[in-house]
Parts: sequence; C-alpha cells; structure tokens
Amino acid sequence: MNFLPSWSVSRSVARCLELPWCSPHMGEVLGCNALNEAIITDNVHQVELFATQYPYMLREYNVLGKTPFHLAVGNPECLRLLLAATKETSLFDEIDNHG
Repeated sequence: MNFLPSWSVSRSVARCLELPWCSPHMGEVLGCNALNEAIITDNVHQVELFATQYPYMLREYNVLGKTPFHLAVGNPECLRLLLAATKETSLFDEIDNHG
C-alpha cells in the first residue's frame, strides 16, 4: 500500500487519482471541478474545452487551496492551454494553502 509522504507535495496531490489506493472519487473529495480533474487525468481536449467555455473554473480553488494553474504546473501542455484561455494575469500569482 502506498502513502503520500505529505499532502503538501502538490504534484503528488495533483496525481492522486492515479495512485492505486485512491478512490475514483478522490477528485470530488479534494473539491476538484471538471477542469481540475481534466488536468489531473491529462485530458488536454477537456482542459481546452472547460478553460475556454467555462472560464469561471480558472478561478476556483479545491480544498487544498489549489487553482487549475497550480495543478497544471507539471504539465506544460495543460498550462499552455490555461494561459491562453485568460487575460487575467492576477490568476497567475494566486497562493495556495501552503504559500
């Protein structure tokens, strides 16, 4: 059985749906919206759809205080799509619950 060393490890949290011990509903438990889940599962088509059609999702936080931008940091293609979907540069400087 695998355990995360710390919930503050953002990349591990972002990929929690891939860990065998996680529930398939872990995204819901973490307060992830559909855009966050698309990023976590590396579904670039859905990322583009949600980011452009539902831009309010770009400003939503999960229970760990992470925005879609935080979750996409390790995924250059998803991050590129998010950046292209908004002109609100203030979204790029948001701080999560861990500073």
